[in-house]
Amino acid sequence: LLVVVAIIDILAKLASAAYSSANRKVRDGRRVSDMRQVQTALELYFAESRGYPNGTNLALGKTGAKQLSSVSGFNDTPGASEIVFMQKVPTDPVPSAPDYVYTLGSPATTYSITFTLEGPTGPFAEGPHTVTQAGIN
Repeated sequence: LLVVVAIIDILAKLASAAYSSANRKVRDGRRVSDMRQVQTALELYFAESRGYPNGTNLALGKTGAKQLSSVSGFNDTPGASEIVFMQKVPTDPVPSAPDYVYTLGSPATTYSITFTLEGPTGPFAEGPHTVTQAGIN
């Protein structure tokens, strides 16, 4: 009976580790997907406004940057006559994780967004990454 309990305990620990690893990979996949969606919305904004929205160290999706619209840029609620490029700006899937941080470059035809991966994901290594109009680095 003790041997059976020990085997069940080992199997439970292995399953827990596999589940934790799968969750990390899903969260990282979502982060990369979020960045690609924000990139697309920013390019639509750029095509409309001939520049990127204002903002320095702006936390996306959590406090004050919940939408992306044609006149107000990143904001809480756009005006009635604005084009909305992104109805809901994504936020990191882990509430305690660092925010996605947007910064307008100089000149206003560049931007950067920083985000952090928990582990290797596709071609990207674990750790902090930067998104620019050229892609994800």
